[in-house]
Amino acid sequence: MIYDATACPQDIAYPTDIRLLDKSREITEAIIDELHAANPLGKKPRTYRQVARKRYLKVAQNKNPSRKVIRKGIKFQLQ
Repeated sequence: MIYDATACPQDIAYPTDIRLLDKSREITEAIIDELHAANPLGKKPRTYRQVARKRYLKVAQNKNPSRKVIRKGIKFQLQ
């Protein structure tokens, strides 16, 4: 059996990639919005979505972010 590595897709993101975390955060926020709209009793939980988006863009727009910057960005997205 011969395997050809040139046919592999190149756009697969690394599991700890900050883009994956940002996308999952946005999906989670959408779920929270839907659940709150279905049952609007009480206050909607705080998500700090503007702050999280700003911190994500700060890391994502760097051409060559350092490990320290990436680690802090990932930490904030997970929190």
